[in-house]
Amino acid sequence: MGTAALLACSACLNQRAPVNQPSIEQVLSAHRDSLMAVPGVVGIAIGRRQGAPCILVMVTQRTAELDRLLPRELEGYPVEVQETGPIRAR
Repeated sequence: MGTAALLACSACLNQRAPVNQPSIEQVLSAHRDSLMAVPGVVGIAIGRRQGAPCILVMVTQRTAELDRLLPRELEGYPVEVQETGPIRAR
């Protein structure tokens, strides 16, 4: 195997999540209550940002205060804030 191939393989390995990192489902479950307790948060889900999984936090109205209160990352997963307005059951 050539040097370029070894470097390419090494770069691929460095992009993977650590083996002991919890799944995004586990992280979402562990932080569900604390995220939902933030005033203005109406839902959370698993989303995608730039092709990678993220934690999606849906808010009634995005404000500077909410941006300050919500984390940018949870246990290695990015947090994406999306303004949805109120969510009502049908």
